[in-house]
Amino acid sequence: MSADPDVFRQLRSSGQTITVVPWGTTAPGEKLLRYELESAVVDQERSGRRHVRRTVSVGVAHTLINASGRIESADVCEQQNTDIIPDKLANEWSTSPSALDLRVGSVPNDGWFKRIVRPAVAVAATSVSLYLLFNLRSERQNDSQ
Repeated sequence: MSADPDVFRQLRSSGQTITVVPWGTTAPGEKLLRYELESAVVDQERSGRRHVRRTVSVGVAHTLINASGRIESADVCEQQNTDIIPDKLANEWSTSPSALDLRVGSVPNDGWFKRIVRPAVAVAATSVSLYLLFNLRSERQNDSQ
């Protein structure tokens, strides 16, 4: 993974000495911070008719090694953020190339079945139920008289 210049700039401004070494090597006499991207996942799901809820999850493993070569701390930081973006932007974003190895879910298709057929079936079923309820009730009243 390439080094992030903003992280190094912040560490240097706080008085820290930074040495960039390839993964798997050590820098004698200095503390060493190693980090590696463990996971990066983007999930997308519909949020209304023209918007997509995008959830980005990232996991970064880091290890801090002291000057004598002993591990001071090792942990995995995981972060998850969610936002809502327009449908058109989500389609462009999910097909664009990325420098990271991301697993990007496709935008779910919210087709005509869910928008038109489901509500039509619900209205028809309700209408038939009400018609039968009142029709049978009125026939019973007519028969009893």
